[in-house]
Amino acid sequence: MDNNNIFYDLVGNELTDGFQKPGLLARAIEEAEGDESKARALYIRYRVDELKAELHQRRKNQIKREITSLKKDYGAIPEILDEAINSTSGFDDLAFSEKVEIYRRYETPEAVYHIAYRSHYDSYDIALAKLYYDTVIERFPDSPEAQWAKQQLNNIQQMSDIEIKRFECDRKALLKEKTKK
Repeated sequence: MDNNNIFYDLVGNELTDGFQKPGLLARAIEEAEGDESKARALYIRYRVDELKAELHQRRKNQIKREITSLKKDYGAIPEILDEAINSTSGFDDLAFSEKVEIYRRYETPEAVYHIAYRSHYDSYDIALAKLYYDTVIERFPDSPEAQWAKQQLNNIQQMSDIEIKRFECDRKALLKEKTKK
């Protein structure tokens, strides 16, 4: 059965039950210049298009909620989540549990450590770097990356207030430069 038939069945049932959307019907009559059979056909087409758009919007909202849940409830790291989404054909159509599984395959100690390190030394975002170093230690405690993350956190802790201020200034300059481009 063609997927479009489902929409036509729904519209057919609506018409059988006497349900019509007044604004949509008025538009169809106006465009059909009063010809009732053309107006009916236009109404059906417009209503099917409307139902498809509603379904599409619901699906987009569901995907958005799932992505938010992955970030919030599963602590998904945005950069890794983006990579998982962009590298997986049909990601949006997968069941939520499959999305979680795919994300977990991309979230390796190396990947999380790399993002922490980049946040630390490339973006000068100490707070974010600390968060991701902690994530490596928490999620992958026996990995070499966890040991490296502990060393980086120790390095951050040893930084003087002057060094931290320099990092903050470098970060502000970097952000300012990025906004100019």
